[in-house]
Amino acid sequence: MIKALQLLEITKALGVDDKDGHNVLLAGDLNCEPGSLPWNVLLQRGSWREGNRQRQPTANVDGNTFKGKKSEPAVIDHILFRGALQCNDFKAVDMKDDKGVSLSD
Repeated sequence: MIKALQLLEITKALGVDDKDGHNVLLAGDLNCEPGSLPWNVLLQRGSWREGNRQRQPTANVDGNTFKGKKSEPAVIDHILFRGALQCNDFKAVDMKDDKGVSLSD
């Protein structure tokens, strides 16, 4: 429930729809999977389109140092946009610090 409330605050800060004509990009580790309550709150409260349409797993996968509560791969990192923006392609870049820890962790 906390994550859903956090994402609700994000939608309030960014505005609910794209009628104002602004291009908005929301990308990052949202820690919610498609179909979850937080995800549904986010999508229902904004005119968002997905950039990760193939929904490639970004958690619990080889090369990622973060291991969540679930052991199976999960999609928790997202690219969402609205307005005239388009996402034609994306690439996950795994950068690590000098200790080998992923910078996203």
